[in-house]
Amino acid sequence: MATVSIKYLPFLLALASSLPAAPQEPASTNADFPKAMELEGLLEEWTPVFESVQLPGLSFVVVRDGEIVHLDTYGVRDEKGNPVTPDTGFYIASITKTYVAMAVQTLVQAGKVDLDEPVQKYLPRFQLADAEAAKTITVRDLLCHAAGVNSAPAVFLDAYTGEITEDRYYHFLAMEEPRGRTSYSNVHFTLAGRVVHAASGEKWQDYLAKRILEPAGMLRTSAYASKLYGDADAAFPMLASAKGPVLSPQRKNDSTMHAAGGMGTTAKDMSRWLLLNLGMGSIGDEVILDAGLAMEMQEEQSSLATPRESGPDTTQTGFGLGWMMGEFRGEKVYAHGGGYTGASSYMVFLPEHDLGAGYLANTSGPGVAAAMEMLAEVLDRMIPLEPKERLVMAKRRSRRVSARSASSTDSSSAITAEDLSLELEKYAGQYSDKHWGTIAVELRDGRLVGNIGAVQLGFMRSSQGVDHCQLASSVSDPSDEGEFLIESGEVRGFRAMVFGVVTEFRRDL
Repeated sequence: MATVSIKYLPFLLALASSLPAAPQEPASTNADFPKAMELEGLLEEWTPVFESVQLPGLSFVVVRDGEIVHLDTYGVRDEKGNPVTPDTGFYIASITKTYVAMAVQTLVQAGKVDLDEPVQKYLPRFQLADAEAAKTITVRDLLCHAAGVNSAPAVFLDAYTGEITEDRYYHFLAMEEPRGRTSYSNVHFTLAGRVVHAASGEKWQDYLAKRILEPAGMLRTSAYASKLYGDADAAFPMLASAKGPVLSPQRKNDSTMHAAGGMGTTAKDMSRWLLLNLGMGSIGDEVILDAGLAMEMQEEQSSLATPRESGPDTTQTGFGLGWMMGEFRGEKVYAHGGGYTGASSYMVFLPEHDLGAGYLANTSGPGVAAAMEMLAEVLDRMIPLEPKERLVMAKRRSRRVSARSASSTDSSSAITAEDLSLELEKYAGQYSDKHWGTIAVELRDGRLVGNIGAVQLGFMRSSQGVDHCQLASSVSDPSDEGEFLIESGEVRGFRAMVFGVVTEFRRDL
């Protein structure tokens, strides 16, 4: 089925929620914010590059010495052509981890969590294939990715289909062996979110809002997709196509907003998050976290065996608590990025220069590299470094995106009656596995389409024979194959390769 990328964790209409949408207020304009002299003309110079890679919309902000010094926006937030504003909400994916790390630290401050206690103290159901290793993994290990625990099935259910349950989550974790080294993983933070729930008695989303977002004045930041996309000023994920950027067929809903990648924010609120971290837990007169605990978030807690490139001229060496640590052209930086289909974001701050910057965009693919190069130029201009020709490099690498459909299926290669042994309508129905969830198949416009939770599936022609198909979705691998199981003239099941494991989804007729 799907291959989940941890690097770019690079979806559907937002689920209805009992939570009210954010209050509608007049959107602020770019004219309400300062423009740093060092960045004069920057966005105008980058606009042709953004157009060439079909980057729909973007906002970016720079803070220095305790205040916003630059905020600018580019492009559109939706298919109607509504412009991006400083108040436009964007999905930020994995940057969520930095917020969850601070939430855990507030529980440390309250005496409800000890970072050096085993995770099992707070989550007794947490087990691994190596039972002894599971006993030794601490909360600190989670927040700095030292635990080396991953599970592609759990990530798929949590981040993509939304069909996660506690039983399924712990079932798949119990099958995993820890890697025994520092290794970035969504699982570390979906566990951390559960620690927040266990220690506070509140869902991590609600605790975070009450304890950090509201007192810090980040009122347009939310861990609920229904609130993010229910707001009139929201950026919707978009994909490149022959006709230009179009809406992604999938986007986050409340069931897929997990603690490793489940938040949305605005450029204005992003500035406050950067200032809060640069301010060692304080913003203005508001103290969110004791300075010592905030400083601990910026101390190296784990190191990578081999430093790696994590952005233009940026090398990552390890992790603090939540934040990635490294260097930008010799300068110490703390950073984190986020990505998903049709969405990307990045935040970075340099304490020694009291400088922070970040961008939010409703794009994935080539547009991400362009946005990252522009952000690197922001740092080039804002601190006394030998400047690099970012624009020249980006233009060399930019290319007109090849025409392709934005939908997850191509009707010309969809399976038809001749690819199946029975009438098309006999394949429609629900196919379930107690661990993976339910694949719903329906006949639409003469072809089979379906979904597994929030992931839309297309059933495409396969060279494997009758009743076989290739699975297509925005998160699938080209090698993903499935087979409808025919018994006594009826379609009784669907066998699929799921993360290297053959899984049989059964159908009740």
